[in-house]
Amino acid sequence: MKRADLICLIETSLLRSDDEEQYPLMRYSKNFIKMGLGKGIGSYYNRNKFTKEQDIQYEALQVSKFIDREIDVICLYRSQIASSTTLLQELTKLVNVKKPTLIMGDFNTCYRENLNNKLVQGLLNLGFQQLIHEPTHIRGRTIDHAYILNPRQRLRLTVERYSPYYSDHDAICICITNVTEDPEN
Repeated sequence: MKRADLICLIETSLLRSDDEEQYPLMRYSKNFIKMGLGKGIGSYYNRNKFTKEQDIQYEALQVSKFIDREIDVICLYRSQIASSTTLLQELTKLVNVKKPTLIMGDFNTCYRENLNNKLVQGLLNLGFQQLIHEPTHIRGRTIDHAYILNPRQRLRLTVERYSPYYSDHDAICICITNVTEDPEN
């Protein structure tokens, strides 16, 4: 994990301003959205690779966007009471459809059971492809999503999923294994 350029921890429970000092990772910059128990995002990023561009914070919805010259990455937590429409509107503002973009996180809606959900359909209509098709939650639901927008198919991705003992969600590892150079850029 420490070879990763970006680590996003979803549904964190950081409350106080000094909480983040208890969780350093050497050679990583950190970004925490602290919203209370079971809400929020803790991100660690390689500052030589990524720059944090923006955070969006609502009581029931948190989003962090990181940029690199090759790809944008958006990490999110959406509680069950957060509006799918609001999240889709926020994501639409953040996405540059000409640049590869990865959107991942806890959507709290089952991809397999709710394929016609406005948020899911909105991302698919923008050209995103869902990378996760198996259950990611202990109750057998696919609530952790990962979508890729890969214009001109410049990125090759590998998705690995494993079940850590300390969480009711699977951990998702997405590796960009090959980036081909686009002669037009």
